Amino acid sequence: MAAIKDGKPVVISKHKRVHEDLMFELTQMRGFLNLLQSSFKLQKESLDKEVEKQAQGLNQENVEDLLVNYSDKYREVESQFPRFVLSNFVIAWYSFVESNLFHLCELSEIRIVISIYDKVPSDKGVTKARRFIESKGNNVIDKSIWSELALINEIRNMLVHEGNRVWLHFEAPRKESPPIKHAGKTYYLNITKELMSYILAWKILDEDEVALAPNFNYCNHLVDLGIKLFSDLYSNLGLTDEHRVEEVK
Repeated sequence: MAAIKDGKPVVISKHKRVHEDLMFELTQMRGFLNLLQSSFKLQKESLDKEVEKQAQGLNQENVEDLLVNYSDKYREVESQFPRFVLSNFVIAWYSFVESNLFHLCELSEIRIVISIYDKVPSDKGVTKARRFIESKGNNVIDKSIWSELALINEIRNMLVHEGNRVWLHFEAPRKESPPIKHAGKTYYLNITKELMSYILAWKILDEDEVALAPNFNYCNHLVDLGIKLFSDLYSNLGLTDEHRVEEVK
C-alpha cells in the first residue's frame, strides 16, 4: 500500500496497517462506552422527571411510597442494566486482546524452537502469546501489563462461568482467601488477595449483592490498557515503521 509523505511515495507495511486498525477499533470501543454512558444518563434523567411529575401535590408519605414503587426501575437503570452490558464489554475486550496477540505472533512469524529434551509448556491464551512474544526479548512489554492481564483473565472467567457472582464461604477455601463482611458476618472469597485488592481498587464489587459490577471508569481503563499494550508491542518489535521508496511500481 502506497502513500505520499513529504512529497515522496511511502509503502506502509502490513504490520503498521494492522496496528492502525487496532487503534481504530479501540477508539470505537471508547466511543461505544461514551454513547452507552450518555444513554443511561438520559434514562435516569427521564425517570427523575417522571417521578417529579407524579410527586406533585403528594404529601411526604405518599412521595416515599412513590419512590418505593420506582425503586426497581431505578435499580435497573443505575446498576443492573449497566452491569449486564459492561460485564459483556469486559468479556469482549479480553477476547479482542487475546485474538490480536495471537494475530501479532502470526504476522510476525514468531517461532519457538523446542528440543526433544525440553519440557513442552501447556500455556494457552494470553499466557501462551506472552511466551512467544517474550522470546523476542524480556523487555518487549512492561511486566506489570502482563500481570494485570492475568488478573483481568480471572475476572473474565468469573463473569463467564459464575454470572458475576462472587461466592461466599464460611471457611477459607485457600490459605490466602481474603475475608469479607456481609450481613454482619465474616465470609471468605475463593480468590487471591491480589485479585481482591485489584477488584476493590477499581471499585467493581457490589458489596451488597456480593457480585462483580464493572463500571465505566474501569472499562475506559481497559481501553487505555489495550492502546498502551499494542502501541508498545508494535513499536518495540519495530512493526510500525514505514518503508520509504523513491518509486512506487
